[in-house]
Amino acid sequence: MPFSAMVIEIPLAQDGVTGSRNPVTALPSQVLEANSIRFEGGFLAKEGAQAPYTPASLGASVLNGTDWWPTSTEQRQVVLLGNGTVRKDSGAGTFPVTLATGLTVTQPSQFVDAGAEKTGQPRKLVLFTGTNPPQVLAGDGATMTALATPAADWTGTTQPLCGAVHANRLWAAGNLSDPHRVYFSTVEDHEKFDDPTTSGSLPVFPGEGDRITGLLSYRGLLIVGKAPRGIYVIDTTGVVVTSYAVTVLSHAIGLASANAIAQVDNDVLFLDSAANMQSMAAVQALGDLSTQTYGQAVDMANFLTQRVNAAASPWARMVYYGLKRELHLALAGTGSPTNTARLVVDFNGLTRERFRYSSPEACPALWLMRTPQSGALHPMRGDTSGVVWHMDQPGVSPAGVPGEASRILTPAFDLGHADPGLAGRMKQGHYLELVTTLDGPWNVDVDIYWDGRKHQSLAFGLRNAYGLPAGQIVNLQQRLLGSGRRIQFDIRQTVGSQSFSVYRLYMGFSALDSRQSEVFWR
Repeated sequence: MPFSAMVIEIPLAQDGVTGSRNPVTALPSQVLEANSIRFEGGFLAKEGAQAPYTPASLGASVLNGTDWWPTSTEQRQVVLLGNGTVRKDSGAGTFPVTLATGLTVTQPSQFVDAGAEKTGQPRKLVLFTGTNPPQVLAGDGATMTALATPAADWTGTTQPLCGAVHANRLWAAGNLSDPHRVYFSTVEDHEKFDDPTTSGSLPVFPGEGDRITGLLSYRGLLIVGKAPRGIYVIDTTGVVVTSYAVTVLSHAIGLASANAIAQVDNDVLFLDSAANMQSMAAVQALGDLSTQTYGQAVDMANFLTQRVNAAASPWARMVYYGLKRELHLALAGTGSPTNTARLVVDFNGLTRERFRYSSPEACPALWLMRTPQSGALHPMRGDTSGVVWHMDQPGVSPAGVPGEASRILTPAFDLGHADPGLAGRMKQGHYLELVTTLDGPWNVDVDIYWDGRKHQSLAFGLRNAYGLPAGQIVNLQQRLLGSGRRIQFDIRQTVGSQSFSVYRLYMGFSALDSRQSEVFWR
């Protein structure tokens, strides 16, 4: 009688990582780990390569960076370093121009594009640090200068922490001399905050929270966030500044920092002061907002609680990578005061947003850089050693670079997702089939766990020994030993410069009687 095995497909991360405390409740299409993995294209592979933008270290940690365009044809990268200097680069990666020195950088910082208020006025890049007077770079200048006419109470080391351009004005807030007040410039001069009639300020619920931490212009409203709690909106649709109105959105949650908020399609996502992901969704044309616990909706909340140092959330960095429809969030891992990991929320899932995690990865600075040829924005990373990196480049990262090692850990499957009748029965393994491409003379390793015990390690060789065309999809099969009620797969490729792709995973097995003892093939 010919041998016949049952065959099922093992779902692989179509719905990303689950953060549920109860692994039994994980969807079959979720995984417990997806480290340095990308989901795009409908299959699993290593993240795109990271390549150095700087040929050598800049000598201090990169705390912040921005893609600065003084004109529509001139592109510069500007970084703030941990030694209190601001430097500018024109494309060679050497950052030869020192714009400012001697800055105190003990608080989070923010770059804001401003200026060009009227014809003939240069664009201006404004740096807020909370301690130093706002620094202004006019056009493609060689030095930054203190903002020309600040508000009267921006003195000494009590300076604005954050800013935004909204309603044709530059807004600023977070100075400890009046931490619950927002200030706005005149329309005609973004450096003029002292005009008694056309500039001004507004108190924002002074009895709540400790300090304003971030501003964002969104659909005609200015969103104002405080730490540890308080989210507000300012309606500036009135003709005169005296009609500007402040309303509260949430008393319960706050905003970690000005760098931890981003517009994503028709929503705004942000990190709150407790390192939870939150969402603000516009529900009316005039900007009524409602909040929902975004992290809980995608099973992310517990994952972040277990792996993130919430006390370091003011240093978090968030960008929306629109080309790939991904939100990238740099975070401090448990026990670390600086960002050591990157959470990625992928909005391309068929049924839900899915997320993955890349760690370890030093990422105190994260920003988007425009590619002049295509106009697309790509993520850039500044690390603690003073190196700036291009992210998501062709190929995979070499040895010693974040992203070199990838891992996918599945839940422990009882195979009830394929047939509920299999859930309580013993299974005898026969073979494991990997659908992949032959990328090179290296392996994809798969560890097999039956009922929580490691039983077998398989190495699927990806050498193209058959002269197949590059990119040809193949099915590789190996004998699967052991038996049990639940089976789990740990898939790894941990060597730099070695790519891999996993399109499908199939398991051949026999279903045993539920009363049979487990049997292991030796």
